[in-house]
Amino acid sequence: MRYCEETAKKPLSGKDCDDVILTEREQKHTIGEGEYTGLYIMPTEEYIELRSMYEKMVCKKTPRVTLNSFAAEIHQNAVDHGWWGEDRTLPEILMLCVSELSEALEQYRDAMPSIYYSCGEGEPRIPCSPKDGYDCVNYADTADCPYQQKKPEGVAVELADCIIRILDYCGYAGIDIESVIRAKHEYNKARPYRHGGKKC
Repeated sequence: MRYCEETAKKPLSGKDCDDVILTEREQKHTIGEGEYTGLYIMPTEEYIELRSMYEKMVCKKTPRVTLNSFAAEIHQNAVDHGWWGEDRTLPEILMLCVSELSEALEQYRDAMPSIYYSCGEGEPRIPCSPKDGYDCVNYADTADCPYQQKKPEGVAVELADCIIRILDYCGYAGIDIESVIRAKHEYNKARPYRHGGKKC
């Protein structure tokens, strides 16, 4: 792994940082078609200094969010907002998922964008996407427009709402949805082409 501009954009683990450092040092001892004339044995102090430098430049320490931890976070947010004052049944959750998918279909049939923010000054569900200054006085700065609604809408948002409801229930029921999805995906990979002769 050679350190370059593309490498700098890619989050790396500690081992990846080590590989970059060692490769950089080894490249100083190459000739011809890349044959090594010898490997550089790096002093501990130099290694520590270089590793620290690469970690600051390349290794972006971002915590990995798992699907299960996200489900727990979503469920806690629903609890905090009063949606689980009483236990909710699975049939209720399933019908709410259906309602979200129906809203996605409605957005699609109305030819709305995948994700948009409505303009509160005009008719309901009109996307805030002015074409020029004559279309809207805030054309040049729609992000700070007082009429732009804060709630995202669109097909993608309704699909997200459905997923959020599913994860909310998984968080409530203690379902290890990551393992279930992985197990079902692995099973699907081994199934025959268009298995069962189904049309869709």
